[in-house]
Amino acid sequence: SSLSGCELFVREKMQAALTRIGADVISFDDNSALPMAGMPPVGKVSQGDESQVRKHRRRTLLLVYPGPDDMALNALKAYSGRHLLYVGESRGGINA
Repeated sequence: SSLSGCELFVREKMQAALTRIGADVISFDDNSALPMAGMPPVGKVSQGDESQVRKHRRRTLLLVYPGPDDMALNALKAYSGRHLLYVGESRGGINA
């Protein structure tokens, strides 16, 4: 199955690693978070927000360390696909 994800440095590394092993990954970031000072981008990340998942319903949604804002909830509401992969902390953690 293909993957769609969101990015910051650790998330970019996940996208790049998955691509290296042959996964077909599309990553989006709205650039609302400050970039990591002195750290070059890793992997290919397109400009966009969680609404992009509507365009990729045949893909697996990959949420990697989503922040505590509404992004993850909005992505799930917009997603009509069948598979979700979540990488982050469990209930009570700092991730969505």
